[in-house]
Amino acid sequence: MGHVFAEIELSNPRRQDLTPVAVKALADTGALMLCIPEHVAIQLDLEAESMREVSVADGRSASVPYVGPIRVSFGKRFCYVGALVLGDEVLLGSVPMEDMDLVVNPGRREITVDPASPNLPHARVKRLKTDFDLQSGGGDVPGALPAVAPIRHLTPRLRLHETAPAGTGRPAAAGVHRRTLAARTPCA
Repeated sequence: MGHVFAEIELSNPRRQDLTPVAVKALADTGALMLCIPEHVAIQLDLEAESMREVSVADGRSASVPYVGPIRVSFGKRFCYVGALVLGDEVLLGSVPMEDMDLVVNPGRREITVDPASPNLPHARVKRLKTDFDLQSGGGDVPGALPAVAPIRHLTPRLRLHETAPAGTGRPAAAGVHRRTLAARTPCA
């Protein structure tokens, strides 16, 4: 098949005063992460967030810096990822390629946007039932999702319930509340 390279741009979203770095990246669908050489991390003034242990094809292991966030741009598409600092060339793994909805064309030895979604990156996700679905009935319509599902719907929320002191049989005093997790019910 041969090697497939992509012209990408890397930048540090925390340092917008720095000029982005244009690089020729080796596309590797067998790798998950973005890997960058040390000189690129220095040019972008990226901070090491942690150390990661990596294994290479010959079985050796090493501990390498994990830096980020990094903005990766390909044409009009972009994503934010972390990167492993190793090697002597930029390696574009499958996570950033999937995030930008890019495909490898081995016959032409190039990377392109997915022809099935040329204008916006497409992501295949498992359907989540949101409060919007429960309130609007949209959950019964195949393919009906809100235009934008607010993130607040994806985290457990606390509801306040008035409670009586245990075993008293009396109504709750004003201002006495118990916090409980709202389990799959919309908050009023």
